[in-house]
Amino acid sequence: MSSKPVVQLQDVTRIFDKGIGVMHVDLEVEAGTCLALIGPNGAGKTTTLRLVMGMLKADSGVIRTLGTDPRTHAIAVKEKIGYVSEDTTMPLGLRPCDRVSFFESLYPTWDQGLAEQYADQLELPLDREMGRMSHGQRRQVALLGAIVHRPRLLVLD
Repeated sequence: MSSKPVVQLQDVTRIFDKGIGVMHVDLEVEAGTCLALIGPNGAGKTTTLRLVMGMLKADSGVIRTLGTDPRTHAIAVKEKIGYVSEDTTMPLGLRPCDRVSFFESLYPTWDQGLAEQYADQLELPLDREMGRMSHGQRRQVALLGAIVHRPRLLVLD
């Protein structure tokens, strides 16, 4: 018995005003798979991930994320994805506990007990302002926000 792939791109192309983002991409990712997109800057890695999450619209081709079109079913798809952007920035005056509270309000499957467990394991100072945390600690806070709602798909850019 085979299951539907969690990500499926068929002949996907996205062109920007300044050039090609991705051209004729075919990709299928099965559940439980860890996939790394590796290439030089400008190769289309982030564009591909943003297409998968429905943040960008393809100029042509078919995209299915968790079995559905991520553009027409944006909320349902995004609720099931954990995402850490390459350029995740957080207000430096914000505390991790504030960010956790914000994410808790967005995801019906948020697990506050798991958030506390991970924060303890990572020794994250939840009441310290982000500006007083190391870059690594800020990345851990972003990761915590991406995984505690138990996503079906985790995207790390």
